[in-house]
Amino acid sequence: MKNFSLFIISILFLQNMDAQNQKNRLIVYTHDSLAVFQLYVDGNRLNSFHVDSIAIEDIDSVMLTISVSFKDSTFADKTEEVSFIETQERIYEIVAKPGFMQRVAKGGRNIGKQLKIGKHGNEENLYDVYYLKDKTVLEQYKK
Repeated sequence: MKNFSLFIISILFLQNMDAQNQKNRLIVYTHDSLAVFQLYVDGNRLNSFHVDSIAIEDIDSVMLTISVSFKDSTFADKTEEVSFIETQERIYEIVAKPGFMQRVAKGGRNIGKQLKIGKHGNEENLYDVYYLKDKTVLEQYKK
């Protein structure tokens, strides 16, 4: 009985160690050939070339700020706060906003500029075309 108890304690200990050693994973991708991007995590650029997908393994942090910078410099960058509290894998797809939503975003920026809210230095040159769609839950149910 003593050996069995030690065996159970050993198994629980190893499972706990394995859970603590699990790292988080982030995937960002697009199917749109115009939306190739560079990814920044907490201000650090992760890829030198513009890509259509990237996966980052072994992330230690539970909170990150990611920014997507598009090859086409007229497209507005996208920034997202990423939390790994609920899951150890986060998946984001870069998708085009519907035309109506692009016009609404532009109208909102114009109002912000008139009210002097936010930064509006070179926004006349930027088009808010894409957004980051959180696909984490959908992808997990497909597995």
